[in-house]
Amino acid sequence: MAVAGTAKADSLPSDSLLATGYCLRYSSFMPVRITFADGDRAGHTLDYADDVDRIAIGRDPAKCRIVFPPDLVAVGREHCALRLVVGRYRLVLSGVHAVLVNGTPARDDQELPVLATVQVGVGGPVLQVET
Repeated sequence: MAVAGTAKADSLPSDSLLATGYCLRYSSFMPVRITFADGDRAGHTLDYADDVDRIAIGRDPAKCRIVFPPDLVAVGREHCALRLVVGRYRLVLSGVHAVLVNGTPARDDQELPVLATVQVGVGGPVLQVET
């Protein structure tokens, strides 16, 4: 949920919620933001709306939403994925490819914290993931 600001009750938009006197505006646009932290695309950001329930990461453009160059062998063709489960993103691991979350080896079905550094492969690219 993103806070867009406060408003009086008589000026609430139809997509707002009242919580203890404040208007919290629900934004369905960005449940996850992924920013490339290094490499040629450093600083480039991708935003995914809540209708995207799976974000595959790898080198295969036919299967992945986040695609790395074919010569980046630290990244598998379909290295891992982020899966939306009850409003939170979880990691789906292939079982053979390394993934680090905040510097620690990731576990399959691990829930990502609100802000996570995800390294794709040993010595591979780093993504900042905001959920």
